[in-house]
Amino acid sequence: MKTGIVTGRIWATKRHELLPPGALVRLDLDEGGGSVIALDGFGVGIGDEALLIQGSVAAHYCGSPVDAVVVGIVDPAGER
Repeated sequence: MKTGIVTGRIWATKRHELLPPGALVRLDLDEGGGSVIALDGFGVGIGDEALLIQGSVAAHYCGSPVDAVVVGIVDPAGER
């Protein structure tokens, strides 16, 4: 599991039929991990810190050919 900051949304006018519902978002990964496009079913916003899974774990989680999936939103420090 990795964390990253959401930096934007990716708009696709056509999507593969096996891709589950949800937005596509760009995240800058923590610790110099580069950036990644991930499927988001939670409604993360730009600037949010998100948890994501990648690779075969993400594909198994969605049951479709995806490489990265947002699985949670990190709460800001001190808020609950």
